Amino acid sequence: MTGGLPTAIKQIETKVTEALASIENLKSDIVSHADDVKSKLAAMCEIVKKAAEGNSESAKGKLSELRSKIGRNTVKKPGDGVLMKIKNDLETLKNTKLHECISAATNFSTHAERLKTSTISSLQDIVDSQLNDCMAELTKQANTHYVTTMHYLLEQFADKVRGQLDKLPEAIEEDLATGFKGFMGAFQGQNGQAANYDNIEKLKDIVDRLSQKPTDYKENFEKLANKFQSFWQPLHDYVTAEIKRVHAANKERNNPKPSGDGQLYTSKLDVVTNELNILLNHVRKNNRYDYRVPSMLDILLGEAQGLHPESFSEPNTPLLETIAHGFQGLVGELDKAYISAYDSETIQWTETALSTGLTQNAHRCAKIFLTAFSTIYDAVHDLRINCNSLRGHQIHSSSDLGGLFLRHGFKVSAENKQHWELQNKSVINGEYVANRLSFRVEGAKDNEHLKECESNKRKSNVLFNLFDILKCILHHVDQYNAICHIAILPKPRTPCTVFEMLAWLSGLTYTSAYQALLSDGFTNVLDNPDTPLAGDGEISVFDIEQSYLEAHPQTITYKSIRTVLQYLCSKSYDLLTTVVGHGDAATFYACDYSNNTLNLYYPSSGEDCLQMLLDFLRRILQPLRYLFERCSVADKNYGWADCHYGRDVPTTKSHCNIKPTDDVTCLPNCQPNCKPNCQPTSPLMNYLSDSLLGYLPHRLESVGCKSKCSTCPSTSRLGMPCVTPLGFRAFSGSTKTGRQLCEIIREFLGSGVVSSLFGLSPTPPKTLPEHFSFGLSLVNKWVKVASYITDAGIKPVSQTKIEASIQTLSIKLCTDTGKLTNVLRDAYGSSQHEHQDQNHLEVYADVSSLCMTRSCTDRDMRCAPYLSTLCSDTYQYLVHKNFATYLTWAVYLPWDFWNQLNNLCNAFKNIFCQDWGCHTCLRAEKCKRGQHGLVEKVENQPDKPHCNCPSMVQCKGVSATLYQFGFCFGNAATLNNEASAKKCSDFCSQLDKVLKSEYFVKLFKECDIFIWTIREPFTYLVLALWSLSLFYLICVMVGRLDVLHIRSHLRSPSSHRITAQSLLAAAQVGRLAKISYLQP
Repeated sequence: MTGGLPTAIKQIETKVTEALASIENLKSDIVSHADDVKSKLAAMCEIVKKAAEGNSESAKGKLSELRSKIGRNTVKKPGDGVLMKIKNDLETLKNTKLHECISAATNFSTHAERLKTSTISSLQDIVDSQLNDCMAELTKQANTHYVTTMHYLLEQFADKVRGQLDKLPEAIEEDLATGFKGFMGAFQGQNGQAANYDNIEKLKDIVDRLSQKPTDYKENFEKLANKFQSFWQPLHDYVTAEIKRVHAANKERNNPKPSGDGQLYTSKLDVVTNELNILLNHVRKNNRYDYRVPSMLDILLGEAQGLHPESFSEPNTPLLETIAHGFQGLVGELDKAYISAYDSETIQWTETALSTGLTQNAHRCAKIFLTAFSTIYDAVHDLRINCNSLRGHQIHSSSDLGGLFLRHGFKVSAENKQHWELQNKSVINGEYVANRLSFRVEGAKDNEHLKECESNKRKSNVLFNLFDILKCILHHVDQYNAICHIAILPKPRTPCTVFEMLAWLSGLTYTSAYQALLSDGFTNVLDNPDTPLAGDGEISVFDIEQSYLEAHPQTITYKSIRTVLQYLCSKSYDLLTTVVGHGDAATFYACDYSNNTLNLYYPSSGEDCLQMLLDFLRRILQPLRYLFERCSVADKNYGWADCHYGRDVPTTKSHCNIKPTDDVTCLPNCQPNCKPNCQPTSPLMNYLSDSLLGYLPHRLESVGCKSKCSTCPSTSRLGMPCVTPLGFRAFSGSTKTGRQLCEIIREFLGSGVVSSLFGLSPTPPKTLPEHFSFGLSLVNKWVKVASYITDAGIKPVSQTKIEASIQTLSIKLCTDTGKLTNVLRDAYGSSQHEHQDQNHLEVYADVSSLCMTRSCTDRDMRCAPYLSTLCSDTYQYLVHKNFATYLTWAVYLPWDFWNQLNNLCNAFKNIFCQDWGCHTCLRAEKCKRGQHGLVEKVENQPDKPHCNCPSMVQCKGVSATLYQFGFCFGNAATLNNEASAKKCSDFCSQLDKVLKSEYFVKLFKECDIFIWTIREPFTYLVLALWSLSLFYLICVMVGRLDVLHIRSHLRSPSSHRITAQSLLAAAQVGRLAKISYLQP
C-alpha cells in the first residue's frame, strides 16, 4: 500500500498541474484581449469629442448659430432673419392694419342687408305690373281664336256626318246579306231578306218524324239523307257566292286577277259538296251503314280539312274555316257508329281441289272465331260478375260501370252526354245489364246438342241462356286443344325463346304432361300429411290434396301449387296477346298458342315436366321483371312507360323513308309536303324484338338439363346470367304503351305467387343476381346474437333454422352459432329499409346498401336504391328441410359472390361514355375505359367525378351494363332526383366500399373456421390412418411380413400369410407392387 499511495498522489498532482496550466493560458489570453478593448475605447472617445467641438459644423457650432438666430428683447432693433424681428412684425400687423379691415367689413355687412331688401321690392312691383298687362291681352286673343275654330270644326263635322249617313243604310243592308250574318240568314231560311225558318224547318220536320215513328228506320234514314242534302244546298250556294265576292273585293289590293276558278277555292268547296253527296246518296240507297262508309268519311274529312284559310297561299273568307269545323264535327259524330270490319265480305268456304275440302280463308275464319271466342267468354263472364255488384250505376265515363265497359274496349259517353254505342240512361244500369246477360235465348231449348252437351248436364231445365251456350262452346274448344296435343308431331323442339316458353305454358293444361305433373311431379317433393287415407303399417295411402311443404315465409301446399299453375297458364296467353296481338293472316292467330301449332316438346314424366317448367320460369321471369321495372318508370326518369310498341311501331330494322305519323297531312303551299324522314324508333319495341343495342340476347340453342348457349362460356365466368331471347317477331296488335304492358306483367307475376314454385326444387346460385337474391333473402330480418345482448329480439324462422343446421352439420362442435350468423347478417344486410350509422363507415358497408328502398339523407352517405336483382323471385321461399343446403351455399359461395361483384365493378369502370353518346362526356378527358365512375381528388376541394352525366340513370351505358349482369335500377326516380341525384361516382364509390368492407373479411374468416371445425375430426382421423398405413409400409420395407404367421381356423397357408405386395396391389400402387424385394 505504501508504494501505491504516492503513485496515486503523484497522478493527482499531475492532473491538477495540467488543469492549472490551461487556466494560466486562459488568463494570458484575457489580458491581451482587455488591452485591445481599452485602446479601441480610447479611439472612439477621441472621435466623439472631435465631432462635438471640432469646427462650425460640429454640434457645438450648430447650437451657437441657433442662439444667434433667436435674438434678444433689447432696445436695439433686431436684424433681418431673426426670430425676434418676425415676432415684432406680427404684433404690428395685429394692432394696426388688421383692425382697420375688420371695421370696414362690419360696416359693409350692415348696409348690404338694407340695400338688398329695397332693391328686390322695387323689381317685384315692376314685373307684376307687366305680367298682368300681358295676361289680359293673351286672354282676349285666345277667346277670339277659340270661337272661330269651333265654328269651323262644327261645319266640317256636319259635312262628314252628312256624307257618312248617306251610305249607312246601304252598308247595313249589305252587311246583313254578306259574311257571317248572311250565312246565318242562309242557314235560317233566306239570304239577306226578312228572316224565316224555311231551311231550319227541313231538319225540324225530320226530327218530329223520328219522335213519332222511331222504329221506321228505313224510311226515316232515307228522309234524313234527303232533307240534309236539301238543307246543305243553300249553304253551298251562299258560301260559293261569298268566296267570289271576297275575291272581287280584294283583287286590286291583295289578289291579282285569277287565271281560273281554282284560285277562288270554290272548287275546294265543290269537292266537299260532291263527297258529301256521294256519302248521302250511298247511305240513302243502302239504307244503312256498311264497310264503305268509313272510307267515305275519311275522304270527306280530308277534303274538309283543306278548307282552312291559313293553309291557302291567298286571302279568302273565314267562312271556309267555319264550314271545315262543321264538317269535322259531322264526321266525328257519324264515325261513332260501329261498323264491323267483316261487313259485306263474301267468303268461299269450300274448295274440292284441296285435301281438307276447305279454303285457306275458311281455316283463317275458324281460327279468328276461336281467337275471338276467348275474349268474348272472358269479357261476358267478367261483366256478369261485376254488373251484379254495380247494380245502380249508369254507363258513363265517370262511373265504375262505365270504366268496366271501357276496360273491355267499348267507347263510353261522358256523364251528361249520349254518344257512342252504349246508352247513357238511368234505366240502363248494372242490374239491367246483368239481367239481360242472364235472359234465356229464344230457340235454344230446341237445340238437341245443348241438351246432350257435357257442359250442361247439371242443368235441371232446358231454358238455356247466353252463358250456357258459351260454356258449351268453351267445352268443345278445350277438347279441340287437347286433341291437337295428342297428335304425334315430327321432331318436336324445346322452346328457346320467351315467346315459345309462354306459348308452351299456355298449352300446358291441355296436355297429358299436365296431368302427370299434378299426379306424380310433386310426390317426391311435398311432405305427406300426418294421417293417411288408408293402408297398413308398411304401405300407406295419403291424400295428395293435403300434401304440403313447410317453408318461409309461408307454407307451400299442393292446392296452392295447382292454383298457381292454372293462373300461370292462363296469364301466359294474356301476356302473349298483349305483346304480339291476337294475330292476323300474316302471323299466328292467338288460338294457335294453346293447340301446339308451334310443335313444342312436352315431357311425358311428371318430374321431367316440373324441372322443365322451373327452368322456363327462371328464364322467363328475368326479362319480364326487367320489363316490369322499366315500363313502370315515366319518361322523365328515362323509363319506358310511354314508349310505344306494336305492329306499326318501327324498329332499328325499318327503312329510312318512313313518314312520321305525327306530321300534318296538309301543309302551306310554300312548304314541301313529302320528303324522306327517319322516324324515331322505340327502345321498348327494339327490346321486344331483340334488337336493342346493349341488351342483345345470348345465342341459345337448347334449354333444360343440357342447355347449350354459345355466348355463356365467355360471360358465365364473370357471373353474368344467360340472357334468353324474347323471340317476339309476329306483331299484329295495335300500338300500345309500356304502361299497358306493365299492367299485364304485374298480373302475371301475381304479387309473388310464382315464387313459391322455385321452393320445390331449389338450385344453388351460380350467377351474380342469384347470389344477390339468395343472400338478401336468407338474412332478411335477422337479429344480432351475442352474449352481451340480453334482448336481441324475435328471431325469424330462417335464422332459427340456420342455427339448428349449424349444430347439425358440425355435429355440435360449433356451439356458438351466433358468430357465423352475425357475419352473414353484417355482410349482406338484414334490412333494406334502414340501417345503423355504423354502416355508413367506409369499412362497414354491406351489400344491402346498394339496394336500399330509399337514399340516406346525409350528403356524404351514398346508400341508395342503385340495384334491383332480376332474380328476386328465385329465393323468396326457403323450404325448412333445405336449410342445411342453404347453409352449405352460404358458407362455400361467398368467395364466388365477391369475385362476381368485383367483376361488376370492373365492368362498370370500363363503360366508355363516348361510345354510348353521352353528350356531357364527349369531350371529357378523364371519362375513359377503366376510369368511369372514379373521382379526381384535389386537396381542400370537392372530389371531381370523371363521368359528367347528371345522374347514373342518364348515363346511357349504365343500364345496359347492369342488365348484362342481371340487374336494373332499384328506383330510377330517386336516383334521378335533381335535388339528390346519384351519379356514377356515387355508385362506384359505394360498390368499392362494399368490396373492401371488413364485413367480407370477417365473413371469409368465419366461413374458413366453420369449414375447419367440420373437417377437423375427419382430417385427424385420415391423418392417423395414413400414418398407420405409412408405418405399416415402412415395416414391410424393413422386414418380410410373411414371418408373422397369423393363426387362423383355415388350414391353407395363404389364409394367414399377408404380403406387402398384396396390400399394395389392393391399394392400386402398381409400381411398388413390382419390386422384387417384396415378393415372397
